[in-house]
Amino acid sequence: SLVAVRFDLGTLRTLGDPVRVWSGNSVNQFSLSPSGTLALSTRPSDFSDRRLALLDDKGQPQPIPVPTRAFSEIAVSSDGGRVLANLEVNSPDELTTELWVQDLTRRTSTRIPIQGFAMGLMWSPNGQRIAYGSFAKDEFSIIGRPVSGSGETVKMYAKPLAEQAFVQPSAWSPDGKILAVVTMDMKVNKGDVLMLEQEAGGAWKATPYLNSPADEHALRFSPDGKWVLFCSVESGRHELYMQPFTGVGSGAQDTAAGRVQVSTNGHDGAAWWFWRSDMRDRDP
Repeated sequence: SLVAVRFDLGTLRTLGDPVRVWSGNSVNQFSLSPSGTLALSTRPSDFSDRRLALLDDKGQPQPIPVPTRAFSEIAVSSDGGRVLANLEVNSPDELTTELWVQDLTRRTSTRIPIQGFAMGLMWSPNGQRIAYGSFAKDEFSIIGRPVSGSGETVKMYAKPLAEQAFVQPSAWSPDGKILAVVTMDMKVNKGDVLMLEQEAGGAWKATPYLNSPADEHALRFSPDGKWVLFCSVESGRHELYMQPFTGVGSGAQDTAAGRVQVSTNGHDGAAWWFWRSDMRDRDP
């Protein structure tokens, strides 16, 4: 559903009860004109017939012979042989999902049991573990676990729901020792980047890396681990920046050592960019 409520600009408080203005298929995007005309686009409520496909070097989809499911977010393992996917939420009133691993060589599908909602799916560089953001039991957290589905599930980082800041993985370092995490303050729509590093006792320690007054998010490591690429809104719009990476606690020093703006015309705020393995360019 889509609801509307009166708002007092002087007190920054809502007035009265919300009114439902649309009920039907899920709302994808909406916009309201100054005269009060509402335009919206919707999407179907049944996603069960989605198929996985790979794009070849000519940009043509090559279907993967696995069962159709309500696939949502996907992540491909570093060797290209497996696909990790979560499924669309069945009901907007119940934030639960499922994780599936599709083995493209064996043509098998394995369900990984989880609790709560999963987002920001990440394979470890060696393909043995996965990490994802989770919402369950009144907290946002980062979960790590073996991709086999067996073995210990580890809560790597967590924030109480009361802090109104969700967290999700952003990228593994090439050696698999550091996991970059974005924390998004929902009150002001501002992101920061933390680095999670495992201590000697096995616990994961969080260290701020990008925490300037600007919104910073979607960090990616270069294949050699010596550079990071990320989005910042320090100029007033989303732009891509690159800077050296010398350690988990060296964000300010790395910025001073040579932050370079990569993009020139902004972008729509999407977070999909990756380094090419030969580091000659960055793929959008």
